[in-house]
Amino acid sequence: MDPLRVLFVCTGNICRSPMAEGLARHHAARRGLALSCASVGLIARDGMPASEHGVSALRAKGIDIEGHRARRLGSAEVAW
Repeated sequence: MDPLRVLFVCTGNICRSPMAEGLARHHAARRGLALSCASVGLIARDGMPASEHGVSALRAKGIDIEGHRARRLGSAEVAW
C-alpha cells in the first residue's frame, strides 16, 4: 500500500507549514503510519531556513526541523 501523501501549504514555508510537516512526520512515525509529507509556500524564497521560533518550538517537543529549506509551490508539488 502506498503511503498517504500530505502537502502542507502556507505563505512563506518557513514557519507554519514546516512545523505542520515536522509534527505530522513525528506523529506518523510514532504510530507506525505510512505517511509521506512535504511543505511548500505560495510566495516562498527557495532555500530559506525555517524560522528560529518554529525550530525552537518544535525542538522543545523533541522534533527537529533545523534542516528544513523553503520551497515555492509549483506544478510538480501539486502533481505529487
